[in-house]
Amino acid sequence: MIIAAAIPLLFSHFELRAGVRANSPALIADAKEHRVHVFTTGVVFLQRFRLKGLTSLSTG
Repeated sequence: MIIAAAIPLLFSHFELRAGVRANSPALIADAKEHRVHVFTTGVVFLQRFRLKGLTSLSTG
């Protein structure tokens, strides 16, 4: 799971640098969008594990 999050994060880092160098609003926006996807996916996974832990505690 960490690798699955690291790849888009790494890609967004290089894309953001390229966008700043090229002064390209489209590349900068796309890089920021990739970062948002990584963040929201991480939040969903954390919440999923948290809920899974709570349900196993309440049934066990």
